Amino acid sequence: THPGVEMDMLDHAAAVQKHAPKLVLCSWMPGGEDWTSCWRSQESVREYVLIGVPDSGMCGNEWRTWGCGRGDDTLLSPAEQEGWERVDIHAVSRWQLCCLDRPSFEETGCSRCVSFRRVA
Repeated sequence: THPGVEMDMLDHAAAVQKHAPKLVLCSWMPGGEDWTSCWRSQESVREYVLIGVPDSGMCGNEWRTWGCGRGDDTLLSPAEQEGWERVDIHAVSRWQLCCLDRPSFEETGCSRCVSFRRVA
């Protein structure tokens, strides 16, 4: 802690409910878990940004977080069904490094930055 700075020790759901942010930033959500449905249900949240390995269960849940893994590309993801759009943030992702990257610079890029924005 820092002198004069108050810290709330809250989980993601309680923090979003208490502080009603417009933007949620999440780095490396635990594998297999999905926090995004909670954020999408909060009226104040207009956008959330996920940092980590996308489109897998490594960061978040493959279906509920990313809309992948059902084997049917015609299905709308949970986020799309609720009026959200996915925007891959290439300008940031290109600079990310990850422990899963290979030594060769050309083989880096496991970690990505992805935004989900409320459109409805």
